[in-house]
Amino acid sequence: MDERTIKILDKCEAMSLLSTKTSSHWSFIKLMLQFPLILTSSVMCILNSFDNNGDSNMKIPNIG
Repeated sequence: MDERTIKILDKCEAMSLLSTKTSSHWSFIKLMLQFPLILTSSVMCILNSFDNNGDSNMKIPNIG
């Protein structure tokens, strides 16, 4: 292989590694932003299932 081909292969390998690291980084950020939304949605669903007619009985939570 000539020198030009080796340089191009090295650049492609570096770009592949950078793309993989970037993808995993933004995937982690996305997960961290979605976790509070899932948690608050579940809590609101449970709070919404409380019976407000004076009884202290709670309905079965419908989380799904």
